Amino acid sequence: MPAIYHDLSVTLRLPSKDARGRAFRWDSCSSSGPESRTTTKPEDESIAIAGILPLDVRALLDITGSNAAEMRMRAVLLQLKHVPRRFPVLPSDKLALPGFKWAPCNLASALESDDTDGDAMCTEEGLLSRYTLARFDSAVPTSTSSITANATQFTFILSHPSAGALYVVRIPNRVPFDRATIPSIRAMIMTDNTLPAVQGQSSYCALVSMDTQPASAGKTEDDPMVLRYVTPGEVLLLPFQQCEEELVRLGVMDDSYVRLV
Repeated sequence: MPAIYHDLSVTLRLPSKDARGRAFRWDSCSSSGPESRTTTKPEDESIAIAGILPLDVRALLDITGSNAAEMRMRAVLLQLKHVPRRFPVLPSDKLALPGFKWAPCNLASALESDDTDGDAMCTEEGLLSRYTLARFDSAVPTSTSSITANATQFTFILSHPSAGALYVVRIPNRVPFDRATIPSIRAMIMTDNTLPAVQGQSSYCALVSMDTQPASAGKTEDDPMVLRYVTPGEVLLLPFQQCEEELVRLGVMDDSYVRLV
């Protein structure tokens, strides 16, 4: 049987609380080995990890049906409340549930990533946290850039005029991506404060759509910027400053408090 959980002693450092209200730390979790947390059914993962996370197992067992795996993962995240803000940008399969399209389908793969970027708050209405928000001043082309040799991977070129730099934004092949959503993409979020400054360096990101919102949106926690999640991605600095491709112009880039749905 495949292991669904790994040694957690070197992964996350996020505060939460256990069932008695005591401070809980992700990095205090440990398992005796891959064989100690195994399951053959996706819907059983949340049950398998209940022993090392502060979860109400009975509430999880009450969730049944054809989409039990997704609904149990949603319930896990709501119970934990404080989760890594890096979850949306990780290149992993996501839930298909409204308000939770940013959430990983399983924690085993998501927790393999070192995460010291702080936490986010999981709510019924979406994920709340601060991210670097990079708005696009032009539409994302619907055809993939010729800069990649892999025709199945969607990419586009991002131009940063004030920095005189070009970047390639790409969607990981292993992540399911509906190309019909491309016209809705209006921005991307990152946990990094800036775009990559060294050739060969990359940053995880998440592509999002957004409607026109008040100028005050995103400035404070009382008025979050509402963003609709599209897909995780990756942005890399290119070794040249000009190309013949159709470019997406980078607009305002700032630190924003967002509600990701």
